[in-house]
Amino acid sequence: LGGGVRVAWLSLILHSSSNLSGRHVDGILQTVPSFDPGAAGFDFNYLSGSLPTQLGALTALTYQSFDFNFLSGSLPTQLGALTALTYQSFENTYLSGSLPTQLGALTALTYQNLANNKVSGSLPTQLGALTALAYQGLAENNLRGSLPTQLGALTALTYQSFDLNFLGGSLPTQLGALTALKDLSLAGTELSGSLPTQLGALTTLTTL
Repeated sequence: LGGGVRVAWLSLILHSSSNLSGRHVDGILQTVPSFDPGAAGFDFNYLSGSLPTQLGALTALTYQSFDFNFLSGSLPTQLGALTALTYQSFENTYLSGSLPTQLGALTALTYQNLANNKVSGSLPTQLGALTALAYQGLAENNLRGSLPTQLGALTALTYQSFDLNFLGGSLPTQLGALTALKDLSLAGTELSGSLPTQLGALTTLTTL
């Protein structure tokens, strides 16, 4: 959609959905195609501009994906109202700014992917409330600061990636509680210090 994500037609899909993935949308929508209640997929298009704050009104959504678009700005804080979401992905969309603390309210999420963006700032401690998460991808951003100890509460995680960020400090000992982890990726960061002995509890780990 040239000229930004249009609020007018987004209002048409409140509590419903639109699957526009792979449609190469680059003009103004005349109609909203294909309804699948609870899902909104906009992958592989030419969407530009910032995300409307009105997305926070789509409280019935369980699936939200904008992968591979040309968005700008940061994630709206209003996304924290989408408490039914189980899947959220904004991979390779040129998003910037810091992660809203309100994302910690998305406690039904099992999949979250924000890789390959320009997200900066520190990781909100509130992400530790996402205890249903199985997949968390935050690789290739501009994140700084240390890893919050609260991440140790994400005991359902099987995949966690922070590759190619500017994260520093030492690994929290609390990561030893993530006993379901199979893939923990921390390459290309500025982490330092010794490896916590608690990582020895991650007996299902195949990639470190």
